[in-house]
Order: sequence, then C-alpha cells, then structure tokens
Amino acid sequence: GLTVARPTCLHDPSAAGLLHDPDVQRLVAFARSDNPLIALGVDRREVSWTQFMAFVLDPLRRPPEAALAALQALVGRSGGGRVDRIDSVSAEVKEGERGRSDVAVECVIDGQSTALIIENKIDTTERPDQLAGYVENRGGGGENVRGLLIELGDRPVGSTMFPAWDRLDAEAWLNAIKKVCKPAHPLVVAYRDLFEAWDLAARLRVERLAEIEAIND
Repeated sequence: GLTVARPTCLHDPSAAGLLHDPDVQRLVAFARSDNPLIALGVDRREVSWTQFMAFVLDPLRRPPEAALAALQALVGRSGGGRVDRIDSVSAEVKEGERGRSDVAVECVIDGQSTALIIENKIDTTERPDQLAGYVENRGGGGENVRGLLIELGDRPVGSTMFPAWDRLDAEAWLNAIKKVCKPAHPLVVAYRDLFEAWDLAARLRVERLAEIEAIND
C-alpha cells in the first residue's frame, strides 16, 4: 500500500523506479515536511478530525459565510439541497444509548429543519445500525435527520455495505476546506495539505494496481 507518512512501496527494491515519479517525490517531500499534524502524531486520529470538522462548519468560530459555504460544499456533493442556515454545530454528541455521533449540525436545508449527523472513519467502517440508532434517538420531533459518512485514509469510497449513509471521501472534504482557506488559518492549511497528500496517495495506489493487473494479464 501507499501511505502518506511512509510510502511502503518505496521500501520494495522492485519498485525503485517509483522514486523518479514526480508524484511520489511530492509525497516523500510532504512526509519530510514539518506539517504539525504529522509531527504531533494526530493526522490519523478520528477525534482530531472530528474537532476539525466541527471547527470548519461552525459559524461561531469561522466567518459565517465561510462555514455556510463549507457545509454547502459537503451537502452539494452528497444528498443535495440548499443550505439556508446553520443554527449550531456540536462535536462528540451523545445520542442516547446509541453512542456518540462525531459532528451534529443543526441547520435548515431547503427550508426544512435538519439534523445532519457526520461520522468520520479513518481506515475503519461504521456499524450497520449506527445511523438508524441516531435517527431513532432523534425521532419524534418532526426533524429531518440525514447521515453523512466521510471515509478517510485507506478505505475506498463507494462501498455499498450500509447504503443509509450519504458517503464522501477526502476529496469532498478538501473542496469544503478550500471554502475557508482565505484568510488562511494555519490549521486549515495543515489539514488541506494532508488531504491533498492523501488524495495523491490514493490515486497513485489505484494507478499502480491497474499497471500491475495489466502486466499480469
């Protein structure tokens, strides 16, 4: 596999030619950079991602128009709809006896009060009944509940095991992050760079696998 921090294929003598690939050189340069997320060892910690997601979307901590644009970027790439307003953003929300949702965004989409439940998964999967439990916990109030699953790291987007969730990958988050990068916040820039490296690593992995399959055929 090819990961951002340590591209394992570079340790394989048979893949020495990759060292001359400009994209691989970019990944190596990133791994050797002083990105604070890697330096602190929090680049693959879900709790860190959760807090960052809440930060990006919270109109009380970001310019309201930037937070609205970021949420619209996510909604537009998933179930669709026009985000009219963000009322509140909370992280690590206890959902009754069903555990904790990563980020809960109380907002208005297409004129309807909506609870957008965001789960982020890094190299892991969700429980089959996770979204159903959150919906059940919030049911009865007439509120629309939508689940958004953001798959990061080495899990490919688009698995069909649990279709109840709208699913996004790091590229969609990168699109949302770019909405809040002016003026550039150091933390936003650090995560943006990390997303770009993850996207590049995922693309290279797919390309290399396709090349190997072509050779085997």
